[in-house]
Amino acid sequence: MSTPCLPYCRLVLIVLLVSAAAMTPGPGSAPGEWQAWAVDKLPVAEPDENWLRRKPEIEKLIITGNEHLSEREIRGQMEMVPRSMLGGLGLRKRPRILRDAWQRDRQALVELYQRHGFLQARVIITIRRIEHNERAIIEVFVDEGRRTVWGTIAVSADSSVAAGKIHRWLRQLHLGEPANPVLLRQTLLQCQSTYADYGLPYAQFATRWDIDSTSWDTAHLAIEVQPGPVVHFGKVEISGNSRTRTNIIRRELAFAPGTLYSRKLINESQNNIYRTGMFTFTRLLVQTDSTSFDTLPNLAPDFIVKVVERKPSYIDFSTGAGQDVQQDLTWDYSVEWGTRNWLGTGRRWALQAKSEFRAVAGQLINWTILYHRFVARYTEPWIFGVRLPTTAQVSYEPRVRSAIHQYWLTKIAGELSFTISSGLTRKAWFSLIHEDVKFDIDSLNSRQLRQDEGVLITRKLTLTLEKDSRPNILVPTSGSLTRLETEWAGGFLGGDAGFYKVVGSWARYQMYAASVFATRFKIGYVNELSHEHPVPTIDRFYSGGANSIRGYQENRVGPSADDGSPSGGRIFGITNIEMRTPVIWKLWFTVFGDMGNNWDKPKDMKLTHILLTLGVGVQYTSPVGPLRLDYGRRVIHHGHPASDRMHLSILFSF
Repeated sequence: MSTPCLPYCRLVLIVLLVSAAAMTPGPGSAPGEWQAWAVDKLPVAEPDENWLRRKPEIEKLIITGNEHLSEREIRGQMEMVPRSMLGGLGLRKRPRILRDAWQRDRQALVELYQRHGFLQARVIITIRRIEHNERAIIEVFVDEGRRTVWGTIAVSADSSVAAGKIHRWLRQLHLGEPANPVLLRQTLLQCQSTYADYGLPYAQFATRWDIDSTSWDTAHLAIEVQPGPVVHFGKVEISGNSRTRTNIIRRELAFAPGTLYSRKLINESQNNIYRTGMFTFTRLLVQTDSTSFDTLPNLAPDFIVKVVERKPSYIDFSTGAGQDVQQDLTWDYSVEWGTRNWLGTGRRWALQAKSEFRAVAGQLINWTILYHRFVARYTEPWIFGVRLPTTAQVSYEPRVRSAIHQYWLTKIAGELSFTISSGLTRKAWFSLIHEDVKFDIDSLNSRQLRQDEGVLITRKLTLTLEKDSRPNILVPTSGSLTRLETEWAGGFLGGDAGFYKVVGSWARYQMYAASVFATRFKIGYVNELSHEHPVPTIDRFYSGGANSIRGYQENRVGPSADDGSPSGGRIFGITNIEMRTPVIWKLWFTVFGDMGNNWDKPKDMKLTHILLTLGVGVQYTSPVGPLRLDYGRRVIHHGHPASDRMHLSILFSF
């Protein structure tokens, strides 16, 4: 059993540390040596291994020697941190010391200081045992040294196209900014990937540091680029397919033998194959060892595509909660039978029966039917030798009561849609839709609803453009979502309705400390092509509710009919701002502000009519998405009474 370390032991360690620094040669004589000197030659007191195997609980963390970086920044990089106030209340488990955690923490802190330009930073972590309760006290001593900033940055490169592309990455290294070796490594990897995308995967980047070993205040950097030989793709072999025809996989490749080598094309090929939905795994690998620089580089490497196939036929039953543009909380169930790889050709067909319900006024005990739908769908992934997934779909919805208006409707629809993808973030949909709708109006008080009764056939063209860079669509913490939706009905297409519609939205997600700052702007406009055919109520805009302007009942913001039911607007604008913060376990807390309105005509739009709601919410991040409870209070409520409202829904509002 080891004895507690006395205070003078720490003093001896500090003296040894300073002595080691004085005897160790500086990095000026050997560029790059400073990194190993800061980590590998650090004197560290080894803790009691037998005691650490029992994973003792952490009682306290003591940090000394830090001047430029706060204790909060240091704690944020460590695994071994004591329990928080919530842990003290028993809401969180006591943190324990895991295997080799102290070594990982030391490395993480050294890298933290390196990112801030402290190239000489040294870290000592001591773990002391408290005898009476066997818990641990973590002591962190930091010798920061002097901060080093970038001086001149000289680049010696070739005259290739790739050389002209790497300057956008080298601009990350700013004159006078902290000399960050972590950022430098990332920058060189980005430069190397750029060269590899232009047929130069053997490009080498040699760096030379020029640092005054006495002052350590400025680092002059020289980067020399050796492009290496030009490489082209060789032959490609397909492996692992027993049901799928080889040519169906080969056509998804973004390159052919003899094409200039590109890592971007390799990644694109893998994504194309996986997105067909026919495989659970796909990997594109080089067959020969073309990465060894000890032998002659392979200038035409052969590749192999390895896949693991999914079963082509399936029967799927699904149920769950969700939300849409007009409903706070919905629940649906569906049964689908189909194939994702018909006869090994990649073609898909499916038969589906689906029912969806909505919670009335957000109540979990009061539900009403939205629709029953029966669908037959067929998808052709390639048309005329072009990757253009084309889907033909026929659907039937028997008589059901509208969730918004006082009528019943029956709908038969046919749709032909085309999908174009560009990379992983950009998509476009183009659809031709024919709808045959039968209305059965209950209310005789609304002229608009009576007009809808004459709208039996609607033909539409829709075009949707989308760019989605969110890494996680359920709980987005970064990236953005931009979408433009256009719709044209009637006119040269024929039918009983004629209008055009445009909806644009943009949402951005940014991390600030542990919180996510989310912003959304959304606008829309719809107008008839002629006064003889007004825009049907089902194609107008509806605002209010958990997904637009909270504090109001769903769809109750905007124009209303003679009987008081919402009739929908022709123009709307909404702005949402949220600060989302994780609190405990899987619970999040949100502060939000919603602003906007819904109008029938552009001349009705006035700044004094803008509605403003402020509120708070709590979310539970379940495996299927956040379950959300929001409270909104009307702050500016022109034309509406001062009130508030609770909203129960699923997923974040945007």
